[in-house]
Amino acid sequence: MEHLDHSMIRQAWLVGGSAIIGSFLAGNLINRIIVTIIPILLGSGIPLFPHRQSQNPLKLEACTKFPGGLVQLRYTII
Repeated sequence: MEHLDHSMIRQAWLVGGSAIIGSFLAGNLINRIIVTIIPILLGSGIPLFPHRQSQNPLKLEACTKFPGGLVQLRYTII
């Protein structure tokens, strides 16, 4: 993350588990979150976001429905 902070990169698509997302959230390096919901119920799995001490308020910017039941939610971190 230190390298990204000093680089010329202004936009990046972050894909990963809760550990990498948590690191970027803690560093205030995420300003938008896109969550895609797939219509399948799972009995267990990996958390999308890690347990955090602080909360990040979100503003819903868009909601898109796709064929097959997928829904994509786009949020801005306030």
